[in-house]
Amino acid sequence: MADGGRRDDEAPAAANGRLCGLDGLLHGPAAEHPDNHLVSRAPITIRILRTGSRSEELLGCVARRFGSERLRSDGFGAVHVDVTGRPAATWDQLRDVLDAAGSDWRQWLHLPPRPSGRGT
Repeated sequence: MADGGRRDDEAPAAANGRLCGLDGLLHGPAAEHPDNHLVSRAPITIRILRTGSRSEELLGCVARRFGSERLRSDGFGAVHVDVTGRPAATWDQLRDVLDAAGSDWRQWLHLPPRPSGRGT
C-alpha cells in the first residue's frame, strides 16, 4: 500500500471521474458523457441522383460491405447508411467501395463531403 490505503497494483481514478476497469470500459460519472463513447454511431446519407439498375447495383455493393440491415431508404432519394466508428474513416471506406464498383458512381449517387473535426 503506497498511499491512502490503495494497493500499488490499483489504478487511481482520473481527475475527471474516468476509471478504466478490468473490462477495459470507462466507469464513473465520465462514462455516461457523450464525448466518451469509444465507438460512435452515425448515418452517412447517400443521395440517389438517377434511379435505375446501376444505382441499385452500386447500393448493393455498399450493402455487401456494410450489411443490408444498415441501409435505410427514406423513399425520397436518400439512403442512410448506419455506420459505427470514426466518421471520416468510415466515409473513406464507403467511398472506396463505390470507387471499386466503377468510376461512374458519381453520375448515379452523391456522397456528401468527408466529415472532419473531432473523431476523425
